[in-house]
Amino acid sequence: MLTHTDAKLFSCKECSKSFKTSYLLKNHIMYSHGETFGQLSHLKCHILTHTGEKPFSCKECSKGFSTRYSLNYHMYSHTGEKLFSCIVCKKKFHSPSSLKTHMTVHTEERPFSCEECNKSFKCRPALKRHMVTHKRDRPFFL
Repeated sequence: MLTHTDAKLFSCKECSKSFKTSYLLKNHIMYSHGETFGQLSHLKCHILTHTGEKPFSCKECSKGFSTRYSLNYHMYSHTGEKLFSCIVCKKKFHSPSSLKTHMTVHTEERPFSCEECNKSFKCRPALKRHMVTHKRDRPFFL
């Protein structure tokens, strides 16, 4: 039925152009935005970032993922398995990002800076907590 209408249901998130089919959208992304990939599978994964499709679902929590790799990686959150180890203290983590955040414990690195007072923090949540001190409306009283 879509063939007989002018409905364009597939939109490019880069330039907002719309297309009748996902195939036309995929071609547009590949050629119009200069995306080139060595393998077709890499292109398909990239296209999913533009279309928002998440064809792989977790059977435990129904969360959707754009790649099978992402789904497999997510499954470790259900098994409790910790694959990423700190080379300094041997503590283990579920994800590379958690390990990266932990590594700041062993360094003086403070990559998150307050734009108000230039105070620096090791992690984003600490900066967010600090930002409350600059607000006039404080949510809690002592």
